[in-house]
Amino acid sequence: SAADTESYAFSADINQLLSL
Repeated sequence: SAADTESYAFSADINQLLSL
């Protein structure tokens, strides 16, 4: 669903920030 896609994108952004 659209909500699932947004949730995944949000998680990916957080993971990228944490990798810094």
